[in-house]
Amino acid sequence: MVLEFLKNRTQFDTHYHQRSIVEAVFAALKERRGRGGSLRSRRTSTQNRELAVQVISYNIDMVSRKAVEEGRLTKDHLEAMSKAKPEDIRAYMDGRFTKNALMITAAG
Repeated sequence: MVLEFLKNRTQFDTHYHQRSIVEAVFAALKERRGRGGSLRSRRTSTQNRELAVQVISYNIDMVSRKAVEEGRLTKDHLEAMSKAKPEDIRAYMDGRFTKNALMITAAG
């Protein structure tokens, strides 16, 4: 590892930075789980499902935060979407509702 660092610093930094990103995501997932980062399920198949749901939830959270930062969504939209019914979200995704209509539906 030291030789790789000395030979090509920029390539080493790129690869090492990817590792730090992966470790940061793992730490965030463990922190979200609480209780030392353990899964609640006993069987391997349900542990896999539980972890998959947590990863999907993490990804949705990161994408929605980025959308808020870029101004594509507001925090009001995110709050309304969290209260919306699944059929309303499907209708929005199909183009039958606008963002504002989804907010009104969730609020009502």
